[in-house]
Amino acid sequence: MAAGRRLVSPALPRARQQGATPLQAGVALGVSLLAGAALVASPDWWIAFGLVGVAGLVALGLAKPALFLSIFLLVRPLLDQFSQSTVGVPSANVAGALGAFLVAITIVVLALRQQRVSVPGTAPLLAITIVSVILAVEANFEVGSVMGTRSISELVRLIALVAVFLLAAHVTTSVSKARLMYVVIVLSAIGPAGYGIYELIHGVPVEEGDDIARISGTFTGPVPFGAFMAFTALVCIFGPVQKLPGWVRWPALALMLVALLESYSRVGWVIFILGLLILAWPRQKRLVVVALVGFAIALMVSHDVRERALPVDSAAQSSDTPGGEAGYESYDWRLANWGGLLDKAAERPLLGYGLKTTEFVNPRAPTSDFNAAAGSGFGAHNTFVRVMVEGGVVLLLIYLAFFALVMRRTWRLSRADWPLAEPARLVLVVWGLVLFTGATTDDPFSLTALMVGLLALTGALEGAWRAQGRSLEQAVPVRAEGGAPSPFWRPAAPGGAPSG
Repeated sequence: MAAGRRLVSPALPRARQQGATPLQAGVALGVSLLAGAALVASPDWWIAFGLVGVAGLVALGLAKPALFLSIFLLVRPLLDQFSQSTVGVPSANVAGALGAFLVAITIVVLALRQQRVSVPGTAPLLAITIVSVILAVEANFEVGSVMGTRSISELVRLIALVAVFLLAAHVTTSVSKARLMYVVIVLSAIGPAGYGIYELIHGVPVEEGDDIARISGTFTGPVPFGAFMAFTALVCIFGPVQKLPGWVRWPALALMLVALLESYSRVGWVIFILGLLILAWPRQKRLVVVALVGFAIALMVSHDVRERALPVDSAAQSSDTPGGEAGYESYDWRLANWGGLLDKAAERPLLGYGLKTTEFVNPRAPTSDFNAAAGSGFGAHNTFVRVMVEGGVVLLLIYLAFFALVMRRTWRLSRADWPLAEPARLVLVVWGLVLFTGATTDDPFSLTALMVGLLALTGALEGAWRAQGRSLEQAVPVRAEGGAPSPFWRPAAPGGAPSG
């Protein structure tokens, strides 16, 4: 494509928006009646209200799936830490239950939809799901009964991610609804960030293996917390969130940035700093300079920030790992960890060992009395290494096909002459950073809250584009018009950006 040119789709009639079908409304009414009957008949109040809550969610999801999806996106980051509070089964927690509801509602909504539509990206995602079912069964054969239900829990998580993408693509029927999805993502970060600041004020203990106190908000740890804060901060700065008043945007962004810094998450720092450089440098260079100066000041005044951000000397690390290996915080340790796992993957190159088996087959562990059957080994800290270990070449090829497709689609959506070109560019950059960090630093694809938000925005873009009635292949190239996107701190000028 020639430089300075974009794709444009001709003016097209807006797709007809569909409300709840009579069958959906009938099912929702029936569920509500059953909830009322349960409230009357149940001997224990907590069981009754639990059943009513479940029934209410199901009824809402069937009658108003778009509203249910928004509530899911708002609530899911608040439940991340509860994924470790179970009733004896890893997947039996509040977050897992909410994901299961999302899957069930997505299946019903798509089954009852009158008009079948094709959403790009569905095929590789479904292929990942199908292969993962096989790998979940394989894991219990390879590792044994000690595996428990970990592979099943991971399978439910993957299916829920697919459901988020599909539901977002089907309920987003206009540009305005897609913009609203970005607003929901920003709002979903306020609660976790606020709780992280609360932790910072009251103090958090230094976890084993760390030498600094790191906040984690409502998340299971500082790494997923920091990555989510970085993602939502980029959405707050570069997303179409001008409908949020300044007294909401500014404090929300401040909370996210402080929480991101105090999480000491290298993954989060990399995602935010590189994302800011890529997105702002072409048109908002002053913003890049201010951000880099601020980070440089943080490096100078904080020893902890400097220790986390700058390369760590392996010799300075503790040598409590087996065999006197390089410390856990060094990059040499990561290279050795990847090499060991790839050696294990070479023993089963086709389908690997099964879902969630990395910690079972990894010979490296926090303590020298490592028992492979206990699943106490280190994680892969690399998306592609983990996929090779758990799913072999077959799963790796499917993942690569999905990443290639989603990058191609978001790149073309960012080049099309339509109101969501800049928001699509934001999603494109975040996907690129997910791939970069997944290959060099950690495994962002295992961070559920981050992937839920990113897949929701990706699906919303597809739904909004499909609502215009044309495919990207039918777009007509035209010369791009000049003008920078409206910064997050200044509302869009009237008529400056076409409304949905």
